[in-house]
Amino acid sequence: MSLKLVDLNKDSVRNLMLEEFEQDVKEDKLFISNLLNPGSRDKYIYLFSEAILKGDDSSLARTILINGLLNDKISQRDYTGKVKIMKTPKDAHITLAEEEFNRFYMRGVCKAAASQGKSVKVYMHDKPEFKQITLDPVRVLGDLRKHIEIYKALKVPYGSDGASLQIND
Repeated sequence: MSLKLVDLNKDSVRNLMLEEFEQDVKEDKLFISNLLNPGSRDKYIYLFSEAILKGDDSSLARTILINGLLNDKISQRDYTGKVKIMKTPKDAHITLAEEEFNRFYMRGVCKAAASQGKSVKVYMHDKPEFKQITLDPVRVLGDLRKHIEIYKALKVPYGSDGASLQIND
């Protein structure tokens, strides 16, 4: 199921997402997950840019899976710091696509809002009762460029996986 990205097809958000994505690629700042196999970087970049232009997080997840970009196993540290090798979760392609697509979507929303002199507001995809928070798009954009953890930029509790942004009209 796709994330509910309210402003995805408004105010040049897709084009602004692509600008942000291409900037990260050019500056070699694009987050490449350890879920992806070592030879998949270029294919991942191409598929991601295609999803930005004419898809969404679900289409990105499907293409990651169909093109075999995921490792069979990944290494992770446990709470003691010990490295463990484990099987890649079955939904890893979905989680990766949702998190990364949403992060660039939010960067595009911030650029669009800033260019219009508007603020952005946080909303939760699956919690309509969530109290919306209004934020400065320039500050949030800077935070999203620095950190891959969106909860830090949005000032929401850790684990708020359903959080995203929209332009505050």
